[in-house]
Amino acid sequence: LSKLFLTSSSGDRKAPLAVVLSCIAYLGRSASPLSLLILVSSLAMGIGIGKSPSASIEDVKSSRHSESSTKELSLIKKWTIVSASRFMLSPVLMYGLLVLFSNLGFIEDMDRNPFLWFVLMLEATMPPAQNQTTMLQVVHKSKEAGEMAKFLFVVYATSMIPVVIIVSAAMQKFGLV
Repeated sequence: LSKLFLTSSSGDRKAPLAVVLSCIAYLGRSASPLSLLILVSSLAMGIGIGKSPSASIEDVKSSRHSESSTKELSLIKKWTIVSASRFMLSPVLMYGLLVLFSNLGFIEDMDRNPFLWFVLMLEATMPPAQNQTTMLQVVHKSKEAGEMAKFLFVVYATSMIPVVIIVSAAMQKFGLV
C-alpha cells in the first residue's frame, strides 16, 4: 500500500497515487484555517456586525446594554459547568481510566510510557473544539453560531490558567520535566 501512495525518500521511485495523498494532505492543512474563519465570522455576526449594512459597533454596544442580566447569568452558569467538567472532572476521569486500563494490561503503566499518559491527559484537559460553530453555520443558524462562538471564546480565554496548571502537574507526575 505504501508503494502506491508514498514516493521513496531518494526520489528514484514515483508512487502512482502520490497525487491523491498530496490532495488529502492539502485538504487537511486547510481545515484549521477554514474553521478559524468560520469561528471569527460567527463572532462578528454574534455581535451584530454584518447583519445589516447600517449596523455599527456603537449600535451593537448600545443594544447590548438594554438586554437583561438573565442572559449573562446563563452564560456564567454555562461557563462554570463547562469549565468545571473540562478542567476538573475530565482530567480526574481520564486519570482513573488510565490507571484502570493500565491495571487491566490494556496500556503500559506510567513509568514505561509516560508520554502516552501525558498526551491522553492533555487531550482530556484541552478546551472544547469549535466544530459546533461550524455545524451551526452549515445549517444557516447564524445567531446560534454567534452565541456559540462567543461562549467558546470565553472558555478559551479563561482556560489558560487551568491548562497550564494541569499540564505542569502532569509533566511532573509523568517525569517529563
